[in-house]
Amino acid sequence: MPILRIILCEIDCFSQFKFNGKELYITSIFRARDKGVHGCWRGTDARTEHTGKAYYTKKEIDTILSHFNQRWVYDPKRPQYKVLIYHKIKGGVFHLHAQVHKNTIKRCAMPDMVKIPREQFQIIKKIIDKIGEGLK
Repeated sequence: MPILRIILCEIDCFSQFKFNGKELYITSIFRARDKGVHGCWRGTDARTEHTGKAYYTKKEIDTILSHFNQRWVYDPKRPQYKVLIYHKIKGGVFHLHAQVHKNTIKRCAMPDMVKIPREQFQIIKKIIDKIGEGLK
């Protein structure tokens, strides 16, 4: 499974688990004329606001960023780059931007999701399976 897909599934599950069912809304994956990560299927954008209203709170965004940038390393040779950033492009809106590199690696386990009740684990597993089917 491609690393970007794994990361997006993890972010979606984390968001739903931590923030009362909030799903990750992907707004952009591939851009044909993009010379950056969107042009080679290595970057994805996700909504943090819609029609001027915040979808995630500032605290929720900070939690997601912190968690996934601790969990994943974009490129060990260039630690200044992150797997997940929150930014605004010219003429656009603020959003989460996930990106991967051929050297992207997983750093550690997700400690706050490891010790969860079995029934919650089953719900998370179903969500991951459903996402995986939708991305085929």
